[in-house]
Amino acid sequence: MEAGVSTLGCLVYQAESADQNKVTDGSAYTQLHRVNSIGEASVTPEVIDASALEDKKTRNVKGRDTVSDTIAVTINTTDETLAEWIPLQGKTICLFVDNPNIKNYGFFAVVTVPDNLPFSGLEQNSLQTLPINCTLNNYIGWDEKIAIEDAGEEDDGV
Repeated sequence: MEAGVSTLGCLVYQAESADQNKVTDGSAYTQLHRVNSIGEASVTPEVIDASALEDKKTRNVKGRDTVSDTIAVTINTTDETLAEWIPLQGKTICLFVDNPNIKNYGFFAVVTVPDNLPFSGLEQNSLQTLPINCTLNNYIGWDEKIAIEDAGEEDDGV
């Protein structure tokens, strides 16, 4: 997924993932509202040259076993979105972005939401936005979609 690609027109879901893997049970997912973007994974520890990446999908770096990557999720700061994200603080979740234009594949990433959300948001189109810098545990990327059994409320055009 390109950095800053808007999820406008896409449906975004989350499911808790204790084992840090893709959640395949559609009934475990709940819809998230007013998600503006889910940014591209970027290497952030110390001073590691990104060219040292051997495999972006597994996040292997030459001479290093693990890399603590982050992924930014930007949401509109509304009562509805805060009610969704505050209970997720400190939890490991699987994010699923369902693009209706791509029939069989969706975007998946397993992330840990920060213990404390950074409530100093940025304004975008007269709406307050909140960038949530999550720890990336498993960058699955584009993979076979799962069937959401209980989508909850319909997307309200975000």
